Amino acid sequence: MYGAVQAWLRVRLQHHYPRAMIRVLDTSQEQLTRVIRREHVAQGLPADWVSWDIHVDITGFIMAPQQTKIAFIECKNKPLTLDHLSQLLGYSRVARPEHALLIAPQGIGTALRSLILTYQRRDVLTYEQQPGQLEHALTLARWDEQRNDLERSTIITGRRAFPL
Repeated sequence: MYGAVQAWLRVRLQHHYPRAMIRVLDTSQEQLTRVIRREHVAQGLPADWVSWDIHVDITGFIMAPQQTKIAFIECKNKPLTLDHLSQLLGYSRVARPEHALLIAPQGIGTALRSLILTYQRRDVLTYEQQPGQLEHALTLARWDEQRNDLERSTIITGRRAFPL
């Protein structure tokens, strides 16, 4: 699944950020700080990147002359749960990515879907909020393995959506 998700993210980021240099890497087996050092993508990241002791499945680097933004994707092989959401939410609170997605071929689990939709708790998706700006929030969706794309009808996100 990682290869297809990497390719999908690369295309989406290149489309949304046409003037930036895009790198999308499988970062699941190594601390993000080590990947940043090894791949020489630290320029433009916040100074605290050296403390990002996290293992994100897929990381996209959006490198512009003055700033580097990041995108995270966590891939799961079972229905998404609050535990999965909490993992990515924690990673996102630490590194403050521009985009953060949580996906699984089985989609969003019943309890998590109920919390967010039935009980109107989209607030649990937010990882950064600055006065006067739209919040940064996680995007959750089912990954369609046949089409190698998100299933649009399953997307749940906060107010600031991933560029699909």
